[in-house]
Amino acid sequence: MREQDISLVANIDREAFAGERVLPSYSFYRRDLDSPLARYMVASIQNGFEQGENSQPIAKSPWIKKLFNYHNHTSLETNTSGEEYVIGFISVWLMMRELHLTAIAVKCNYRRQGVGERLLISAIELAKKLNVTMLTLEVRASNKIAQSLYAKYGFQIVGMRHKYYSDNREDAIIMTVYNFNLAPYQTRFQQLKLAYNKKWGQNLILI
Repeated sequence: MREQDISLVANIDREAFAGERVLPSYSFYRRDLDSPLARYMVASIQNGFEQGENSQPIAKSPWIKKLFNYHNHTSLETNTSGEEYVIGFISVWLMMRELHLTAIAVKCNYRRQGVGERLLISAIELAKKLNVTMLTLEVRASNKIAQSLYAKYGFQIVGMRHKYYSDNREDAIIMTVYNFNLAPYQTRFQQLKLAYNKKWGQNLILI
């Protein structure tokens, strides 16, 4: 995420997590950009690719246009043909040798089109780059779709946080990947990336 992406990320945050928490301010995101512990990645499209009811699936458009550069906050790819429009983001927090996925959200009319999964792939690639040993996250007990996606990528249920969510006091399921750097997990992860690429027709931008 770059500073100019903050307002769009904040709008997606507000849409996805309305009522769940005190929504971050602009200064919060700006501070995270400078933090050595926080990381944000965004999925974006070029303006003009806005999804409509009868348009082609967004997977056929180049919606992954930039990924976070973990050294200098610049994009790995530069869009030279127009402005970019953020449609999703993922945020993580680095704690010792653990990477905590704190939020993943996709703009409402771009959901179920592979955007969230691609962001998750990017976070796992980041974990490999940072040489962490464990990935963890919380997910609503009722969110079976998200739990299924995380399980697909090796996250296991390891516990529960009771009445974790402030809007309705719903429990949170804790899901974790152990033995992240071992060969069996990495082999499976490579297979999942290839399957994703085949399904969505995207060339993966690897970190």
